[in-house]
Order: sequence, then C-alpha cells, then structure tokens
Amino acid sequence: MQGVELCNFVQNFNEIKMPLMKAVTPLYDICLKTVHLYIYSYCARVLYRSLKLAELNCFLTKTIPTNILDDLLLFHENSKNISTQDWITIDDPVSFYFYKATLHPNIQKFQAKNYRPCVSYWKCLFETSFANMKVLNLALSCNDAILKMISKYCPNLEWLNATCKYERMNLGINATSFSISVTDVGLAYLCDCKKLKVLTINDPRSAVPGLGSSITYQGIRKLLREVKTLEDITYTDIGAVIASNMEDVESLNLNVVRHFNGTKSTLSEIFRLCKNIQELYLMFFINVDNRHEDFIQRPANMNQFKYLENLFIDGHALDLLNVTKFLTENAQKLNHANVDSLFEEISLPATIQHIELGRRLELSRAGVKKMIDRFTNLRQGDEYLQTKSVLLQALGLGLFIYVICSLSQTLNYYAKCSFFVLGAMFSAAVLPIPSLLIYPIRDPRIGLIPALGTRFLMWLLGITYEVRGKEHINREKGGVIVINHQSGIDLAVIARIWPLIGRGTTVVKKFVLYVFPFGPGAWLWGTLYIDRKNHKDTITKLDKECDAIKNRSNKIVIFPEGTRSQEDELLPFKKGPFHISIQSQSMIQPIVVSKYHFLSDKRKFFGKGHTIIKVLPEISCQGLTKDDLPQLLEKTRNLMQATFTELSQETKNSFVS
Repeated sequence: MQGVELCNFVQNFNEIKMPLMKAVTPLYDICLKTVHLYIYSYCARVLYRSLKLAELNCFLTKTIPTNILDDLLLFHENSKNISTQDWITIDDPVSFYFYKATLHPNIQKFQAKNYRPCVSYWKCLFETSFANMKVLNLALSCNDAILKMISKYCPNLEWLNATCKYERMNLGINATSFSISVTDVGLAYLCDCKKLKVLTINDPRSAVPGLGSSITYQGIRKLLREVKTLEDITYTDIGAVIASNMEDVESLNLNVVRHFNGTKSTLSEIFRLCKNIQELYLMFFINVDNRHEDFIQRPANMNQFKYLENLFIDGHALDLLNVTKFLTENAQKLNHANVDSLFEEISLPATIQHIELGRRLELSRAGVKKMIDRFTNLRQGDEYLQTKSVLLQALGLGLFIYVICSLSQTLNYYAKCSFFVLGAMFSAAVLPIPSLLIYPIRDPRIGLIPALGTRFLMWLLGITYEVRGKEHINREKGGVIVINHQSGIDLAVIARIWPLIGRGTTVVKKFVLYVFPFGPGAWLWGTLYIDRKNHKDTITKLDKECDAIKNRSNKIVIFPEGTRSQEDELLPFKKGPFHISIQSQSMIQPIVVSKYHFLSDKRKFFGKGHTIIKVLPEISCQGLTKDDLPQLLEKTRNLMQATFTELSQETKNSFVS
C-alpha cells in the first residue's frame, strides 16, 4: 500500500461514512506513505495509529467542524516521521490554529491560499516551524512585514511566491494602504535570503491609477546584486518600474538572470520614456505569444531610440516584414544586432545566417535572404570574419611595432630586450616538458631543447654566432669552463656550447631561481644556484660539484667576473672557479666571446650583429695546490683578455651600426 486518498466524492458523505470506516480499519498497522484528507475527513480518527506517515496534505475549509480538528490534531501528533519534502497547505484562518500547534519542524514546503495576511498569525508560524523551509507560496497573502519575517526565520528559502491579487482592491481594502503591498523595503529584507533561486512578485498598487508602483528599479537591482543565487525572477510590472527610473539610461540589460518575464505594457513604457538607450538587451525577456502585440511590429517605437547602436532581442512573435523594415532603415546606425526567433514551427525552412553589418548582425530565423541582400559589404561566415579580424589586428599591431621601432632606437632596444626575455622564459618553462618524459629531473640533457629554442630566438633578433676551437672540447673529461660575461644574452652563448660540452652545469646567483618561470625551468636541467651571503652553503654545494667532476665527468660553466661588463677590459676574476678546478684536480677550459658591438645598455642600442665564440685549449690543474691559485687565475685572465681583444677587433671591423 503506497497511499490512500479520502475524498468528498459524493454529495452526502454520511451515506458512505460507516462502510468507508470499515474499509479503512484494516489499514491500522500498514505503513502508509501518503494520506490526502479532503473536507469532511471523519476517517482521520481511524488512521492516527499510522506512525510512519510520509506526506500529509490537508485542504481544509471554513465549514470544517471543531471535532474534526481534534481528530486531525490527534492524528498529526502521532505522525512524527513526516519527510522533509512535505507540502503543508493552509486555506483559511480556522486552519491556522491546527497548523500552529502541529507543524512538524522538518517541513520544507508551505503554501497559503486565499488567506488575507495577518502579521501576528504569520509570526507564530515562522518562529515555530519555518527554519528549514525551502519552498514558500504566499500568493495573495504577502506584504513587507511578512517579507521581513521570511528573511529572519527562513534562511534556507529557495523558492518564493510573494504576489498579491489585483481583485483585492474590490474587497473594501484601502488602495493606498501598504498592508497588501510589497515595496523596495520588502525587497531589501529578501537580500538576507542568500539561497533564494526563484522569486515571483508583483505590486497591486501599480494597477490603481494615480498611485504608481511602490517597487523601483533600484530595489530590484539591489536584490540582484545581493542575492547571487537568483536564477528566475517574475515581476509583472517590471516595465513601468524600469521606465519610471531610467529616463537617462544608456545601456539596458535585462539578461541578468536566466528568465525575466514581462508583459506587453512593459515594452511600451520602455519605448515611451527611455530615449537615450545605446545598448538594448532583451534576450529571454519578452515572454509573449501571438495573442499579444510585440514591440517589433511597430518599427516607429524602435525609431525613437536615436542613439541605439547594439540591439539584442528575443524574437517571440516577431513579424518578419517589420523586422526587415526596421533593420533596413537602421542598417547604418547599428553596430551589432542579434535577432533570435525561438519559433520551431515556421513555414519557411529554418536557416541560421551570420552576416557582417557594421560589426555584426546575427539572424536566427528563416526567410531572411531578401533583407540580407539589401545590406552592403555582405560576407558570409561569422567564424571566418572573427578569425580574419584577429589576424588583421595581429598583423596591424606587428606592423605598428615595427614602424615605431624603426623610428626610435630606444624603443627598438626595449622591444628587442622584452622579446628576448619573454622568449627565454618560454624556452625555459615550456620546451623542457618533452624531455621530462625521457630524462630524470636535473639531467643536463633536459636543457638541449631549450638551448635549441634560444638559438632560434637569437636568429629572429638578427644575431648570428660562430663557434671556433670545438676540437679543444673533451666531452668525456670533467672540469671548469670559464666564460667572459657581457650581458643577459650570454644565455645564448651557453645555448650554443651546451650540446658540445657533454654533462654541463651552470652556476648562477640564487636570485635567478625566483625569476619565474625561467628560474624553476633552469633548475630542471641542473643549474646550481648559490647565495654569496651564505658562504658555508656555497662551499658545501661546490664541494659536491667537485665530486661530480671527478666521478661523473661533469663540467661546471661559470662567469669568473661575477657580473656583467661591456667594457674593452675584462673585470677581475673571482677565485671560486679556480678553487674548484684545483680541488678536483681537473682542468680550466677558457671560452671567450667577442664584444657585443651591436648591443649597448648605456646608449639603449640593440641592432643586428655577428658574435665569435672561441674555445681555448684547456689548462691542466693536475698537481696544483692552493698556493698556485693566483698564478693560475692570472694566466687564465691574461689569455682570455688577449683573445677577447683580438676577436672584438675582428667583429668590430665587420659591424655596421
């Protein structure tokens, strides 16, 4: 047994009272799921033992006898397992007393029918039973005071119908009274219902001539801003509200929620008062059918918008001929028009055509070819147009940058430096990814693809490289490689020699590690970061590299000057590289890079040029001690200085600024 429904289906219920009682009596111990009690439900007293009731619907009337209320009360007190999805419906003030005493605390749905609002009654209900309420239907029974209680006692409310019927005005109630009216004050209370999804509301005052609406656009806008969960709003007088408060508005967007229902009077008020609109969004707003007169059927209305540039409308009940006429007359004014008809049953074959009108015109309706033919500069395919537009913009931007850089040496310098930095970061962060699938982390071979990317980057900048003395490199032998340091683009020098030296490791300042994403990317292929301020940590790391030189034939790449210099004389060398070579009893491999005549940080100049990289014969450190360090340092520097002067003179003669 899933449920039983007891109805007043005959005129004289007393004739079947006893037979029905006998029929229901065997249901004492059956676990009923649902019981509907209609009007004279005398059988309630025989059902009060059903303690596992899941749903109770009581539709009571003013004529219900007092003893029936007693029976229902007894029945309901024993029904403690009512589910959280129950609907409780109250139909009149008499019923109120029953529900006031017996409402289950888990009830989540409640509706009031034809019940004139009484704040004191509602307050008792809200305080005792509405904490878990999710669905609340107060049709014909709402005002600001009730909305205030809703915001206080119904924190979980998701669906609310808070409308009042216009016919109430004929029941002797003062039309100017706020007792049956919802205003901006009531909407402000609803801002506390942070879970509200669906709201239906109206204002009977707007139906009385001379009173006007007590809900304004500001009130609705505040509600939409505060309650982010709202998906569906229905307010029958929204047109008058908007129009009366937005005479100077330039952009009207009613697509703020999934649905925004309006009436035909809505549109006429907007057209009558909002003359300065530049953008009109009415998507999902016009909810009319063929029985109503839609605004687009009167192009004169739309012609009042002298400043309208962007139009988005929902094409319910659109008249194709009038659409054609309006868009034709305003073809030169509109930058973007979107006309979307949702009719599926139409006489002509359905088509979707995208054309360019100014910027864009989208028409989703059949039979538009005649209208389209009247526009100039017609091009089919909106996706094609968008792609072409992006490509043209990119080409134009590139041409603009090229022209500017050609006219200004300083701008050219900064543009090329920025391009190099961005390209180097991309090479360090993205290009190592394929190698990570093959080699372990901090393996020097991970840097091979980034090195190739950096070489391509320098080719784009107009810098060429020539490597001499490759025969002096022994890939199977560990040691220390020292290179003169001129600029940040020395990274390209390392990229040129990286495939040649075997297992290489670069040593740089620790702050480079935090230059994202270059620092973490360089760490992947074994770059060693040292902190000059932490001498102990630096010594520990360098000792490990000495072991790597001995045991794994690693090569450490170091700039012995310690900082960049674009002068003709090399800076004094640091002792660190030579300590490592002597401690590991390996060798020093000097590599000299010619002067960058094409680059000057002082003059903000970055041109095209040629660079020579010369690998000098290795200097053995076998048998040397710390006492020999000064002589080793001086010998290496003198050799590199002489080579640097020679190479720089050679590249200078071939360089034209």
